[in-house]
Amino acid sequence: MSIFLKRKRLLGIDVGTSSVKAVYLESRHGDSTFTLKNYGSITTLHYIRRSEATVHEHSFKIPDIEVGDLIKDVLKIMGGPLPTQAVMSIPVHSSFITEISLPAMRIEEIGEALEYQARHYIPVPLSEVELDWQIVERDEKDSTKPIRVLLLAVPKGVIERYQALAGAAKLDLQSLEIETFSLSRALLAENPEPHIILDIGSLNSSINVVKNGIIELSHNIDTAGLSLTKTIAKTLNVNFKRAESFKREHGLEVTGGDQEAIKPLYPILDKIVTEVNRVMASYELKQQLNVKGVVLTGGTTSMNGLLEFFKERLKVSIILGDPWQHVTYPQELKTTMQELGSSFAAAVGLAMKSE
Repeated sequence: MSIFLKRKRLLGIDVGTSSVKAVYLESRHGDSTFTLKNYGSITTLHYIRRSEATVHEHSFKIPDIEVGDLIKDVLKIMGGPLPTQAVMSIPVHSSFITEISLPAMRIEEIGEALEYQARHYIPVPLSEVELDWQIVERDEKDSTKPIRVLLLAVPKGVIERYQALAGAAKLDLQSLEIETFSLSRALLAENPEPHIILDIGSLNSSINVVKNGIIELSHNIDTAGLSLTKTIAKTLNVNFKRAESFKREHGLEVTGGDQEAIKPLYPILDKIVTEVNRVMASYELKQQLNVKGVVLTGGTTSMNGLLEFFKERLKVSIILGDPWQHVTYPQELKTTMQELGSSFAAAVGLAMKSE
């Protein structure tokens, strides 16, 4: 199964830690504009049957049987005729992404060369993963220059899990795609200047440098939305559900006594800032190119005051990602689409795989 396979009329399904989202788009052949036909979402926090004691950053995992039910429930909510062909996202933390420099060679030789090189970069036996690759940079005029290649690896167990989930939902799984590529397609298209996509999810945050629609550098950290929720729960001495509600309702915009509750959140968010600056500095030093800006995305980005926080801390401009910028939809849905914001970015990007 090719990680980069593209098909027409796909149902994009994003299975996240805290939600399952699906998007169905249509487009004419060769047209870069899409029409929204249907979408749906379910928050998994209401479905996960577990005690408070099981809510830990590294054990927050939905049982597969419940994920299968969630996908079916989302499709049921959407209703109407839907394509059975689907593409699903793989979380960055369930994959391996690294850049490799290869000596000048013919394109048909790259695959074999990478299989040999991969043994030095992939921390598990190659027999346990599916490999794929994408050329980042190759000088067509100077055949002596090294080739920059992005090496991707996904454990076969992860692929089999998603195949089983799709089968349970009676979907024909056409392709799996690492979430970073879906985000890039929806948020930046083929912008020729390097930008960072900062994706703050529930369990993990990913920092990705994208140029011309190609992922040039990817870094993953385990500081994200759940880190904030757990800290609020501890500070206010409340359960997980109440802490999550506080985060969604107030975020960083609080007054009076609640200001004490958010003080411990700033060191957590500063960790993300530090990592973004580190990735940016590393890329700029190596490639001798300046990152032009940061695009903020992920479910946690709806948190009040978060965008303003990053604007104050980062040295480059930062905007909230808009996955609907190339999608047309009924005018009466405008407010809803704005409220959904970038939380649907991965699902939209998946549904855009139309070739």
